[in-house]
Amino acid sequence: MLGKTALYVSMLTFFVTVEGEINDVTTLKYVHLLFRHGHRTPLNNKTYPTDPHKDETFYPYGFGTLTNEGKRASYELGEWLQKRYKHYLGYLYYPELVEAFTTPTVRTQMTMALVLAGLFPPKGTVLEWNKNLNWQPTVYTELSRNDKLLYSPFNNNCTTYHELYKDFLRSEEGMKLLKSTFGSHNYIKKNTKWDKDPLSVIFGTMDKLVIQKELKLPLPEWANGIFPDGLTSDFLDFLQSTSGNSKLKQMTGGYLLQKILKDTNLKLTDQLPKKQKMSLYAGHDVSIFSFLSIMEVYKRHRPQYTACVIVEVHTIKNIDRIRILYKEESSSNEAKVLIVPGCEEFCPLTKFTEILKDNIFDDEICSKDKQCCRL
Repeated sequence: MLGKTALYVSMLTFFVTVEGEINDVTTLKYVHLLFRHGHRTPLNNKTYPTDPHKDETFYPYGFGTLTNEGKRASYELGEWLQKRYKHYLGYLYYPELVEAFTTPTVRTQMTMALVLAGLFPPKGTVLEWNKNLNWQPTVYTELSRNDKLLYSPFNNNCTTYHELYKDFLRSEEGMKLLKSTFGSHNYIKKNTKWDKDPLSVIFGTMDKLVIQKELKLPLPEWANGIFPDGLTSDFLDFLQSTSGNSKLKQMTGGYLLQKILKDTNLKLTDQLPKKQKMSLYAGHDVSIFSFLSIMEVYKRHRPQYTACVIVEVHTIKNIDRIRILYKEESSSNEAKVLIVPGCEEFCPLTKFTEILKDNIFDDEICSKDKQCCRL
């Protein structure tokens, strides 16, 4: 089964250590950050017909926005990053220092604003402009809805991806997935009256029940038979299926991997703005999954709120190297080092690129299907 295989592989490739503040930044040349948004309210368009809370307005937050817990977690991620990289970034914010991108959703935009606020507090610097407000305006870019950089093509208009995913579901592995989740899919459809495909039903129901539980709302009685354990397992199986083979991987996390490698090489050859030191990306659980999967370091789990993948670029003894870390839990001050199979902690950039070359997005796909281009 998909999940068991992935879990076994991950145990072989997921080397764990802990990381705190960086004091010596002499080798650090650039940092790429990808994080999930903070805790949120449910999305309005994912309410199933029999949802007992379908008339809930989630006042005062509204739909799909950060809760106070999500705001705190996002800001604290920024504080953690500030502590870790203060000797690298310095204490003064200016727009050329970092580039920041979010998907076109309220939750990711709010998260990015809060992370940047925690990362660049003006108090005690020449940029402090209000003694009663330890905040300053920062700049980020909202990606268009059809930009594939942080969204899975499954959620947009890339026809080639949809066809490849259908082919995967018709494969032996895909048929096993559909067979193993057949019972729960029908059970959920019967109780929710949600007449959709298996992935949409399981993803949507999982999302709804998890958030309702977080908000301490009573769950429907029928959910007791499958939630959380059974539904979580099915959710993870379908999540992994979205990157079920090399072509699907290319068209999920491959876009971001391509950009990170391109930007890394531009930075190392002095073709990026000299003052630019960091790229930040605010995405979703599927964004984190796809990126970990594309680098072959995914461990079977659903990325938590504000989970953060860090790609550091170092030059050590004249060799450019990549180091990957993962801050998985918002409540933890630790980050784990992830080892790409076949490499070491500080992986030479050329070796890193060679190992993952088949996972990088292939521009030939774009030339054949313009809807699969980034924009």
